[in-house]
Amino acid sequence: ILSMSLGGPVYDHAYSDAITYSLDHDVIVVAAAGNGGDDGIGDDNDITPQYPSSFSQENVIAVAALDQAYELADFSNFGSTSVDVGAPGTNIWSAYDIELIDWDVITNDYSSGWTLTGDWNIWDYSGDGSLYLLRNPSDWYFSNYANNADDSAYQSFDLSGWDGAFFTSGICFDLQDGYDFLNIYASPSSGNPCLDVNNLVDYWTGTTPGYNDPPGYYTFYPFDFDVSSCATSTGTVGINLTSNDSVTAGGIALWNYSFSRIHLADNLYACWNGTSMATPHVSGLAAMIWAYNPDYTYADVINSVKNGGDDVSALSGNTTTGKAVDAWGSLCYINQPTGVTATLE
Repeated sequence: ILSMSLGGPVYDHAYSDAITYSLDHDVIVVAAAGNGGDDGIGDDNDITPQYPSSFSQENVIAVAALDQAYELADFSNFGSTSVDVGAPGTNIWSAYDIELIDWDVITNDYSSGWTLTGDWNIWDYSGDGSLYLLRNPSDWYFSNYANNADDSAYQSFDLSGWDGAFFTSGICFDLQDGYDFLNIYASPSSGNPCLDVNNLVDYWTGTTPGYNDPPGYYTFYPFDFDVSSCATSTGTVGINLTSNDSVTAGGIALWNYSFSRIHLADNLYACWNGTSMATPHVSGLAAMIWAYNPDYTYADVINSVKNGGDDVSALSGNTTTGKAVDAWGSLCYINQPTGVTATLE
């Protein structure tokens, strides 16, 4: 059983293949449905998918968050065809190892300070200096990026005195899925961090939802990257585009960025809200069911999780089952016996 308290809006073919691989090996994937957008209000995953919870493989259980009144938490994503069950997700005593001090200790646009290699370009999109985009190709919006690219944009920042940091930026991209990549690097030293694979923090491929749909309209999503390795006086963040020698696509554009400072928490537990808190409840229930009956298949366990729950009005029409998970109910939900006969004597 994989418990995945994580997610994002980008479909990735390799990611989907990994879920299929887990399905072929009798593995259940329990995934958080997500916590809505920037407005803090839950989104409909039927309209705006979140992965891995929105993958269609039958071994995935997508989990929404409930509050103590068995209402759908206001932040929780939902979906009548894409989210399966609800579980406790508010005021959950949770393992906790870092603490955010400020979300916007450093906030800036891309107008200056970046060293650019290859076909990266800074564009005054607004025309009046109010909105700058870091983009690749240099005429992004009008043409595609180049083949065999290995282009970097990087800048050093003074993050000394921090235990760690997150780098956040609005990003939209259109890349040949599985072959061309947006890569984020971080290094404690100055210079181009993209030259050392050991500095790689994260990477993405494919296309963000709504890219040029409808034509001429682009949606920028906030991406967060843990760049704690560069929490020094010379820490450097790098943004890199790599491509192969065949197909190209629209490219990458980034809008505004910020750093969030963190320090190690004094307390190892804290009270948290989120579908990330609801997901482990379901994972634990699935483990208990499977331990109770090791002869079950993954499908048997999933059926017990989904169908052994309690009907909850707040989940009706917002999930595939309309149910909140219930441990006792799932243990009582057994497969219908087969091959049973009775002889009257």
